[in-house]
Amino acid sequence: MDSSVQLETSINEAAGIIGSELQAFASNSVQSSHAVASYALENVLLHQAAAQQLQGVAAGLVNSGQQLLATSRQLSPQLEQLAAMAAAARQLRQQADSLKQLGDAMHLMQQQQQQQ
Repeated sequence: MDSSVQLETSINEAAGIIGSELQAFASNSVQSSHAVASYALENVLLHQAAAQQLQGVAAGLVNSGQQLLATSRQLSPQLEQLAAMAAAARQLRQQADSLKQLGDAMHLMQQQQQQQ
């Protein structure tokens, strides 16, 4: 009987040690789970805040784009007028060049007539 009592005592001691280790492991696991959940929640909140900021930036960009579109629509007729004026200026320049060539030719002819 002595050895069976000793065996039972050893088993009880081992079960107590195993129980304590399992309890410590469970406690650490719970703490780790809480830490991971807290970290995940913090990341979710940070991503949510970043998404809200990006929505604000996107809304601002859309607004700016709409303003640019409205401005370009207002400027379009003026740009067309400027293009027409530039084309007319090119034609006038060509005509002025032609007149200058004609004047130079007439001057040359006068000089030749005077020399004769």
